[in-house]
Amino acid sequence: MVNPFFYPYPGGTEKHIREIGKRLAKKGHRIVVLSAQMDKKEQEREIFEGMEVHRTPAKIIHNLPHPLPPPYPIMTRFFQDYKNILEKNKFDFIHIHNRFIFGHRTLNLAKPKSKTILTIHNARPRNIDPMTDTLGGLYDDVLGKGIMNRMDGIIGVSGWALNSTIPNNYTGKTGVIHNGCDVELYSLENSDSTFWKDYFEMSGDNEGEKMLLTNSRLVKQKGLEHLVDSMQYVKDAYLVVLGRGPLESELKKRAKKLKVPVYFLTKKISEEELINLYSSAYLFVLSSLYEPCAVALMEAQASGKAIVATNAGGNPEIVQEGETGLLANPADAEDLADKINNLINDEKLVRQFGKNARLKAEKYFNWDFAANATENFYTESKGL
Repeated sequence: MVNPFFYPYPGGTEKHIREIGKRLAKKGHRIVVLSAQMDKKEQEREIFEGMEVHRTPAKIIHNLPHPLPPPYPIMTRFFQDYKNILEKNKFDFIHIHNRFIFGHRTLNLAKPKSKTILTIHNARPRNIDPMTDTLGGLYDDVLGKGIMNRMDGIIGVSGWALNSTIPNNYTGKTGVIHNGCDVELYSLENSDSTFWKDYFEMSGDNEGEKMLLTNSRLVKQKGLEHLVDSMQYVKDAYLVVLGRGPLESELKKRAKKLKVPVYFLTKKISEEELINLYSSAYLFVLSSLYEPCAVALMEAQASGKAIVATNAGGNPEIVQEGETGLLANPADAEDLADKINNLINDEKLVRQFGKNARLKAEKYFNWDFAANATENFYTESKGL
């Protein structure tokens, strides 16, 4: 598996590789991960959770001009290390997790000895901002299509991510394998539902008001300005925004100007605190404009929470309208508020949605399911 970063970097793709990789290793498969060394304290080679991890030295750039996403690794020794690993080992598959950094040269060294698989974690950019949409689309049109057409198989973390990104003339094997979460970790037995009021030192005057939670990076594509705006139309509820990002100051000013009850939790919190926050929420809200496959939605479902989400990207594949939550139009504060108010005024429906959500997470949106699906994809791809 090849990706720019790996654990302990806390990204969604890195989490995906770790959780699936360690489960495949436990099943007896040999899993080798190659990524950048983010810190010189990290070992260049180690066995981690049953996987053989190689980290190639890199200079990490944290401040890049928009729309390039920080951090970015400059791996001067990558191809030397990659070639050495390939020469010393026979791999059934080279599984690439980033089409923007690893291109034709990576494929040239892999083929024809190994089959190549790509997982699309980031769909073709849409509704992020004009520059990102244009440059991201241009990359896929000029380089990405050629790279993808050379893959023996392509996996999308959602059907939307897959179908909106792969070339129309792609003839290789395709499949959809959603992200997952640790369902048992988010069990209500592990949580404290009063945590948020204690955490924010809520007064007795707030008794009876419901907490709405969102968990996302504070960036344009998450549509948080529309969620903050929606709180003008929501009564008897507070919004807690968990996340960090460049829009923090702007969003805080927006909430203050509108005089809406929004709390921002922008410091790093522990896993236990995260579980308690989910448990404390009356319902979970995600206001994305672009969303390939939101792990936060799966964590909320595993926590037994009803959901209000936009019908952007892969969200409708995770949130079943009228079964586990309600879907709103992207960039529409009033529609978001309408859906939120529907659930604030119907606690019985919220409980039923939450119960259904937990069952969905147990059955589909967990890492065991994703790892088994990945193993099946490999097995079916061996004969290609």
